[in-house]
Amino acid sequence: MTKPTPGPNPIEKLLQERAQYVSWLTRLNSASDAMPGVPEAIRSRVRGDYERRLDAVMAELKKHQTALEEQVEQYTARRNELLVRETEYKEQLSEAEVRHLVGEYDDNKWSEMRAQLNKELLTVREQLGQTTTEIERLNEVLGTIRAPVAPEPIAAAPPPPSVVSSGPRPAVTAAPTHPSPAPAPAATQAP
Repeated sequence: MTKPTPGPNPIEKLLQERAQYVSWLTRLNSASDAMPGVPEAIRSRVRGDYERRLDAVMAELKKHQTALEEQVEQYTARRNELLVRETEYKEQLSEAEVRHLVGEYDDNKWSEMRAQLNKELLTVREQLGQTTTEIERLNEVLGTIRAPVAPEPIAAAPPPPSVVSSGPRPAVTAAPTHPSPAPAPAATQAP
């Protein structure tokens, strides 16, 4: 009997749902011209539905935050181990090359060692790339949970045009930082 294949990871499923709702909201907010016959009340109702569903998905994702943070820690430790291994293989390769150059290793031994060490380096670098990608992905998910990405807002009306006067502009002076006594009124003389 075959084992049933497991469904998608619950976190992945939630992320897919989140992406779908954000996409729908973005399209809904930017499609007002594409839907001229649809009243705004209907679009608002649909928008509210998508926002409620997105909020529910985000609440579910928040429940997984601790598990995701632990996964990031595990992958980070794995990446650090891989970096150490990569350095070790590079050093071994350099050492073998030096031994070949001074004549300790003949061409056959050097070629054999170089091929083996390059193979090991390639494997470690592939694992390092995968691990780094997973860390970045999980950190992106955590960033989304901590500060959710909102869909693009509805375009705001442009600001009213500023009035341009043709006369000279009055000089703007900064207000004094401390109060000063008012000057005494000047005495006026009669002509």
